[in-house]
Amino acid sequence: MSLDNYVILQKSPKIHLGDALVQHISSITSKGEQRLLLDRRAIPFLAGKRVVVVDDVVASGSSLKGSVELARSAGAEVVGIGVILTEARDWQETLGPDQALIHSLAHIPQFALGKDGWSPIPETFL
Repeated sequence: MSLDNYVILQKSPKIHLGDALVQHISSITSKGEQRLLLDRRAIPFLAGKRVVVVDDVVASGSSLKGSVELARSAGAEVVGIGVILTEARDWQETLGPDQALIHSLAHIPQFALGKDGWSPIPETFL
């Protein structure tokens, strides 16, 4: 097994995904409910394997939680979660115990506009 073996989850329906595994999510970066789709033909790449789920940013944690749940429903053992950025802290509650699997390159807090301009919200630091 090499790092060249990967599976991509889709958010938009494709003709070949008519029988996909589906996980419903809500994301703060997109309006309304969305679906994560896993092509059933990818299940053999995941079943019985130790996998790392990778995403760009985790804010609310909904998309990442859905991705982890899809991988597990395909029989994978999720051993890590890699993200470029963690944002604020909402994702911690959403992911629950799986938050311990997160490895990120950096963290960004949320900001609030005050009388002196924008400043970071202290509770959103890690």
